[in-house]
Amino acid sequence: MNSSMTFVAFIGHQAQGNYRGNRHLDPQTATMAGFRPEINIPALDVGKNTMTPFEIGMFHFHLGEFDSAINYFSIATELDNTVRNSYIFRAYCYANLNKFEFAIRDFSEALKLDPNDPNVSYRRGLANDRSGRFKEAVTDFTESIRLNPNNAQAFCSRGCSLAMFNHQRALSDFSTAIKLDPKYRLAFYNRGWTYKELGYLDEAIADLTAAIQLNPSDADAFANRGMAHGKKGNFDNAIGDFTRAIELDPQHARDYCNRGLAYQKNGELENAIVDFNTSILLDATDFDTFLCRGLAFEQQGDLDGAITDYTHAIELNTTCAQAYIQRGRLYAKLGYKSRATADRSEARKLGL
Repeated sequence: MNSSMTFVAFIGHQAQGNYRGNRHLDPQTATMAGFRPEINIPALDVGKNTMTPFEIGMFHFHLGEFDSAINYFSIATELDNTVRNSYIFRAYCYANLNKFEFAIRDFSEALKLDPNDPNVSYRRGLANDRSGRFKEAVTDFTESIRLNPNNAQAFCSRGCSLAMFNHQRALSDFSTAIKLDPKYRLAFYNRGWTYKELGYLDEAIADLTAAIQLNPSDADAFANRGMAHGKKGNFDNAIGDFTRAIELDPQHARDYCNRGLAYQKNGELENAIVDFNTSILLDATDFDTFLCRGLAFEQQGDLDGAITDYTHAIELNTTCAQAYIQRGRLYAKLGYKSRATADRSEARKLGL
């Protein structure tokens, strides 16, 4: 295989759903409001105006009117700051509005009133995780597990937070979640992703296959399994998985880029360029795709097209040392010595 292809690697897939950009793990698909204490919601009696502020807040909460709900839950806490549910539901509202610091504050107030509620510890853990406070999230999930050691979701979510700094401990938590719930798709998915990141590709493929069997419409699982196949050199299998991911989610630019990369490594340059073009149409800010297409152009002998794409990659990411190397090499080949020297110098500054 052409040695110039060695710098290209399969590109990581986005998180499932909308949990966290550029994360590949999915601790919980339910919204923060997914856990709801058993509370009866009375019918709204407009004529008599007999509803309490908390009840009005619940009415707005279940309509998805979170700002209005927050106002009424705030009134409820002012009237009686010992009612946990006012803090809990206000926290859910803040979380649904992505105001996680406020959600953490309210979950903490609820825990002061009852520190032995595993559900609230768990939800504060999710809020900490979403705000990037992964070690605090691990602490919360650990407390939730102490109070309820049979909660597979808590192990899975703790595994996702642990994966930010300790893959091996994360694997252990995902495995425990699977033991507690052998049909827990997210645990298989997350363990499969972690295996892939660690280079245990056979194990990754097995877990991602299990996730797909539990949910055949999971585009992320197909995409990640495709990456694992690609890293093993099974490019036909990778192309098949990326194709299925695209069928399930045709607006995901990275899947086209990764399928293009698999085509490229399989020697199918025309198909590769078509996919890179589509990826760029969907997301013209991804420097990796320009880097990949530049290499494909170079392999086809279109050196001007390659230089243009390497230049786009540099414009999008001025720290992309490999783009400087590739462009500098082509400048040298075309006789532009000063440009080639400048690019090699930039690459050295960046550590290559």
